[in-house]
Amino acid sequence: MIAAANPTVAPTDTVTRVASIQQSGASIDALLDDALASSGVWDVLRQRRAARRRRKRDLAIAIKPDLDFFALDAHTGTDPAIVEAVIVRLRRNGYTNVVVCDGRNRPDAWLRNRDALCVPDLVGYHFEAPAGEPYDIAWVDDDPKPVRMSSFDTGDALRVHGAWVHADVRISIAKAKTDDTWGYALTAANLLGLVSPSCAAARWDAPERALHLLRHAPPHAAIIDAVIGSHGRAGSRLSNPIATDTIIASPNALLADWIGALKMGADPFTSPLNALALERLELPLDWQLHGDASAWTGWQNPSPTLVASVQGRARWPELDAFARAVLQPTDREHFGFRDVIVDQISSTVLSRLDRVTDAHMRDWVETWMAGALNVLAGARYAFATNVTKGDVVQSDAPVTLDVDALKPSEFVKTTKLVGAQARVLQGAPEDARGFRFRTVDGHIHFSASRALPIAFDEFVDRVDVSASIRHMNDYIGGSWVVLAADKRGRALRQVERNLYLPQPNWTSVFAAGAIDVEKVEQMTYAPDRHEIRWRTVLSPNQSADSDDGSVVFARNGAGQVDVRIFARQRFRLPTMLAAARIDRWPSVHQELASDAYARFVDGTLANLRAAYEGRPFRIGAPSPAFGVMEEGSDLRAFLAGAIALVSRVLGWATPESSTARHGKVDPLFVDELGFAHFSGPSGPIVVANSGRTTTQTGGQLTPLTFLSELGRAVGKDVAAFSAPFNAAALHLQGTGS
Repeated sequence: MIAAANPTVAPTDTVTRVASIQQSGASIDALLDDALASSGVWDVLRQRRAARRRRKRDLAIAIKPDLDFFALDAHTGTDPAIVEAVIVRLRRNGYTNVVVCDGRNRPDAWLRNRDALCVPDLVGYHFEAPAGEPYDIAWVDDDPKPVRMSSFDTGDALRVHGAWVHADVRISIAKAKTDDTWGYALTAANLLGLVSPSCAAARWDAPERALHLLRHAPPHAAIIDAVIGSHGRAGSRLSNPIATDTIIASPNALLADWIGALKMGADPFTSPLNALALERLELPLDWQLHGDASAWTGWQNPSPTLVASVQGRARWPELDAFARAVLQPTDREHFGFRDVIVDQISSTVLSRLDRVTDAHMRDWVETWMAGALNVLAGARYAFATNVTKGDVVQSDAPVTLDVDALKPSEFVKTTKLVGAQARVLQGAPEDARGFRFRTVDGHIHFSASRALPIAFDEFVDRVDVSASIRHMNDYIGGSWVVLAADKRGRALRQVERNLYLPQPNWTSVFAAGAIDVEKVEQMTYAPDRHEIRWRTVLSPNQSADSDDGSVVFARNGAGQVDVRIFARQRFRLPTMLAAARIDRWPSVHQELASDAYARFVDGTLANLRAAYEGRPFRIGAPSPAFGVMEEGSDLRAFLAGAIALVSRVLGWATPESSTARHGKVDPLFVDELGFAHFSGPSGPIVVANSGRTTTQTGGQLTPLTFLSELGRAVGKDVAAFSAPFNAAALHLQGTGS
């Protein structure tokens, strides 16, 4: 329950304050002084100094500004003047030990001059505040530190900016801006840059990274620079300034963002980052607002259609990264592209979009483009889900439950509840496949038993029953935390997050997403029986109303292993399928369910056998590395051909003046048909098919391989033709541009 502000209640130690200071034409100094005093930030510093038993000058303070700038005069990041004004005020009050934490909130490796200190130097940081008193700027990967996500966490999946982790006081200074992926980007989004790009957590979805940062390494004070905001369809990448003359501040980051969203005229739950954090962490029960939360005049937010389309595009991560790079206006003199193909496509697309001068038409065009890419990403996802599962992107999603808050009674309850659910199938007949089904309140209860011709003792020595869910058919990833183990190190209680492909797979054609569930699990071990029982307590993407069950490895009369599976499940169907109400035709519904579970059982048993034999069985490919396109990827091949062919057809080739200025590549020869031939790498001819390359030896040539190889061939010519321009660009950047 979110508590409303009550201005009639006097502030006390239990009241969390938030200030929204807005005054037209006021200076940054005036707005900042009022915001810091009214929000209680100075009180926080005094409390932290007492708690850490530090002198003022020894209190380590870390400041994280938003440094997502793509042009020197853009308003997509925190104004350096505000950051340095905060440092000046800290030092005037005796807090001299200040460091600024540098790190991008979104990957930007596709650009040059984005390393440590480059962006701060170029966008106006003076490295002194006040003049003559230097402050340090530390890079996120200089000394990242592991942050434990629970008292049971023994890994280092989450590695956070070392200066931030070690600080006695942490201050976030975010920018007020809209975002075409999240709706808006404020403090929760600004914290993303604190995660080391080299750690596993960098591959988590942004809402989960933000949640764990807010839970385990939160700021002690949150300031939002809204003196000049950036609004419109994508204020985080398109500098669209609007004078809002406001600074927001609070000791509570979510509360500051709450007010910031209201000032934008947006639902605070619009951003998936803030929505997840608000659901798990909640706002303070008692808070007080100094100022007002009325919406800024003239502020425009991105349309829900645009946001939904851009979020859907992420189903193809490589396409999503590529689209973001192409559509990002960039100061090429200072932040040049690393990839010539991306550079050419971006220049072409943005130059055409710039010709659309009507703002509403431009919004419509970009929304249409986002929708088209969403459809393309959805089509590829559906194809991979049903045909080429090796192309599905695996997940490293973390557990979002507060593991330390779980009590042993939750696990005892799981054991009893699953046992009661299994009794629903007593007396249910077996179908032709040996399955038992019953549906109660829309939840399918299912059981099956299969024998594996493997000695029980050998099998359980190699296959851990606590990992049964990770051996199931169509499992694409997740994570788990062991809370208790026996003397042999076998898990007794654990929490697990699992993601699977849409079930049944064909529902992906109707835009069904992955099944995403978090479970509490209880294991038992006996000489002739190993068992796991689980209960779903949360579905982060609301894909499942229930997904409970058990797996038993039991010794049968032949001394071999029987695998017994029970499940109680109700997955949410896409809107179109839900409206069809297939359950009204019981025979059809039964056959569809039986076929889906047959595939599930067969796949699971095959995975268990593979695990016993030590063979790989995971489907999918690891999450792609940061960057726009991998070398040798099908996306690169297609786009290389597309840019060359479209440019030739529409006359978008590089102007002759540019060629004359930079020189050109002479061909080895020109054949009788007029085609120019350039030198290229030697080696066997290869064909790309679903991301895998094989030497062509007369195998079947599919349309996919033909188009992919055509794109690669044309791409080589494009790269050869563009070599002088790349060399010139590298030379210019090497001179300090």
